[in-house]
Amino acid sequence: MAFYKITPIDTLFFRGAVPFGAEEDLISKSFGFPPAPSNLYGAIKSLFFRVLDDPDTDFSIKQIFYQFGSAITLPLPTALLQKKGDNEKFLLSKAKLTEVQGIIKNDISHLLVSHESDYKYRFDFIDKDKFTDFLRGKEFEEVEYEPYSKSITSFFKPGIKRLDSTKNVDAGKFFLMEGFEFKDVSFIVELNIDIPGNLLKLGGESKIALIEKFARPIRIRTGIETDRLLIYFATPTVFRENPNLLKILGLEGELLTYSIGKFKHIGGFDIASGKPKIMYKFIPEGSIFLYELKEKIKIDELQGKKLIDAEIEDEFLSHYEKQARLSKQGFGIAYFGTF
Repeated sequence: MAFYKITPIDTLFFRGAVPFGAEEDLISKSFGFPPAPSNLYGAIKSLFFRVLDDPDTDFSIKQIFYQFGSAITLPLPTALLQKKGDNEKFLLSKAKLTEVQGIIKNDISHLLVSHESDYKYRFDFIDKDKFTDFLRGKEFEEVEYEPYSKSITSFFKPGIKRLDSTKNVDAGKFFLMEGFEFKDVSFIVELNIDIPGNLLKLGGESKIALIEKFARPIRIRTGIETDRLLIYFATPTVFRENPNLLKILGLEGELLTYSIGKFKHIGGFDIASGKPKIMYKFIPEGSIFLYELKEKIKIDELQGKKLIDAEIEDEFLSHYEKQARLSKQGFGIAYFGTF
């Protein structure tokens, strides 16, 4: 296993899932940040082809982190709510697990609720130490917090459609593209093989990023044993129906509740066939599921395990034989804690 740091040295644009036509639309919205794991996987895959002339190298992404300055971070769990405090700082508090009165949803018995109306979930990132405290079940009551997303600036730049046949501009077909500018931001990925440090092309416009060895291994460890299991997704995952995560893990217990962010539609373009890929609706990073188990387990044995619908993975491969399984691309990375 080896860790690598990918640092953008230019602005980036990540294509969104919504079809865009310069004839009808004015703004080409991006996928947003963070990009889908497949963006990072594809960039690394192209490095094998360009540097090693070996496009068939088999590898997988084991973990993905985000570095802001010197801080190693993960997507903020949906149970950690924010409100604006003094001096441009924010405060974090954890949503309370509350038993529902009457039937609200037939698959859950509890809800995660805020006891103060001005606390809301806003997607951002949290440093690894605070994240580990969250997994250990620590209470967050008005913990001072400075959002990391301030290091990422969204902007729009003009573009113009080109004719496929001649590559000349198509007069009058102007539009705006959403891009991102970064201030001391990097991706940290763990791979199951060693690769050469080099420049790679990242994002929808193939902008340049530097990839280099990251010397310090990153591990999520809680040191706890529990029968109250929290499952957190660090990267998007996909299931055709309500996921039975305990069955995948070989555990028995009861689902208490879940907190899912805004679903993400992820597809892509298959170069081999020249057609768009099948689009799936993914559970986003930061989402959590809470279970009461029949017996206690040591959760650190599970850290970093990938939870994803195997049938969808098989369906994906049946259409795109040269593509890697979604789990190999870094989808479905989960970490485990208590509550």
